[in-house]
Amino acid sequence: MAKRNTGKKKNNNKAKANNRQSEQNIKKIINQEESDTNNQSEDFNQAVKEDTADVNNKTTGKNGKLSTTSKQISKQDSKAMNQIAKIAKKIARGIKGLLKVAKSQINKKNIPILLGIIVGILSFCVVAATIFSVKTYKAVSYMAQKQIEEDEANIITKENDVIISERYKIKDTTDISDAYKTGNTKGLDKKQKEVMNLAADIIKSVTDEKMSDYEKEKAIYDWMCENIGEDKGMLTVVPTSSKDSDNPYGTLKFRQAVCVGYATTFRLFMNMMGIDCMVVHNTDLFHSWNLVKLDGHWYHTDVYTDSETGDYSHFNMSDSMRCADLEWDTGYFPAADSLKYNMAYRNMEEVENVYEMPDIIRKEMNDGITSFCIRYKGKVDNEVDGIIRAMITSLDDALISGNLEDLPYSFNTYSWIRDEETGGYLYWITLNKNGVDGVANLTDKQKRELQKAVDKAFGDKLSVYISDEISEEVPEGDMNDSTGDENQNALIGDYNQNDNQGDGQHGDDYYAN
Repeated sequence: MAKRNTGKKKNNNKAKANNRQSEQNIKKIINQEESDTNNQSEDFNQAVKEDTADVNNKTTGKNGKLSTTSKQISKQDSKAMNQIAKIAKKIARGIKGLLKVAKSQINKKNIPILLGIIVGILSFCVVAATIFSVKTYKAVSYMAQKQIEEDEANIITKENDVIISERYKIKDTTDISDAYKTGNTKGLDKKQKEVMNLAADIIKSVTDEKMSDYEKEKAIYDWMCENIGEDKGMLTVVPTSSKDSDNPYGTLKFRQAVCVGYATTFRLFMNMMGIDCMVVHNTDLFHSWNLVKLDGHWYHTDVYTDSETGDYSHFNMSDSMRCADLEWDTGYFPAADSLKYNMAYRNMEEVENVYEMPDIIRKEMNDGITSFCIRYKGKVDNEVDGIIRAMITSLDDALISGNLEDLPYSFNTYSWIRDEETGGYLYWITLNKNGVDGVANLTDKQKRELQKAVDKAFGDKLSVYISDEISEEVPEGDMNDSTGDENQNALIGDYNQNDNQGDGQHGDDYYAN
């Protein structure tokens, strides 16, 4: 009997020792799981920070700011990261809760339940790791990387190698301008040499060394408005390919260009003459123009937009003028903060009373000035702005209807702009000349033949006509008598109006083509 009790006591001691060893092993496992969970949570949070920083770095341009598209993507990525981080925290809390339950079960010596909890914890960790992987790679990395590739291809702001309207490429012209200034043309190919010679001949013909930079710039602007994209009595050769119209070669050789051709050619002229100049593109990549530096200040010049009229409406604009119809990366391109060499500013008039403005507008029209500013000395408020807009819209209606036959104009731009000199505001007005391009250069006989063809195709009751285009002295037998229309002297005119409503806005196609 004593022997049996002794054996039982030994077995109990052995069981207790085994339980203590099991408890210690389980505690080690639980402590390790807690440590691993905390480490995984910290590692994940660090990964979130690194991934977010990586996205920001890759989508940041030279100016240190994110582009509009990249900002949106970065916000989406950060939001996804935050959501994943929240999931990670919840999972970590869940694991810690399970571990706490496991600890409480140790003292109860419920080993099967405890082992089940540990297996559950390990399984949960596997599922959590899978969720992290899927969320991180699919929701963040893939989307961000795909957008970054697109941004690097075109959206990140730069001056050259940018595609406009998905077709026209802004190309660097530094090699040509540098060769012209140094006299060393060894690095130029045959095509580049031809471009340099064409440009050099034009510079020589319209400028001289006595001119200021402003006078040289204006001379090139005038030449391009008069000669590029218009037939001035000489045969205009059709470009051999669409690529010719977006570079100086096609622009100078064939005399036709899209906005990119105008901008890169104008920059080439300026750089050859030692004037700093850049090609600017708008945020939506459908238009390009120039920034030119005069006396330490930058100015926007858009020769393409003025090419048909040469009215200086887009010549040496400030940022406040240019932003009336387009947006661009103002963080990358230098600020245009002066009006000293702006033509509208140089034609500025002052008024103390808003009701003096009609006299000023009439005076500018009589003098043939199509771009001017009015400095209003009074307080600018909604009432004043409403009076001016009502006045201009009524005048514009009268001009378009032909009620003011001696004034062949219509309003193009009318808006308030910042006076960079005083910090106040100026009212900026630009005018379109109506019925000049195309019609004025035709002979009377050509005008009648054109009228006959138009009447036949469209009828003779179109709303817009130009009168007095055909001289009163008509050779006998030259009058068209096939229609019997008494309105033989009426000819359809090109009003050359933009699609704005007084705010300077233009459609995408207007700029891109």
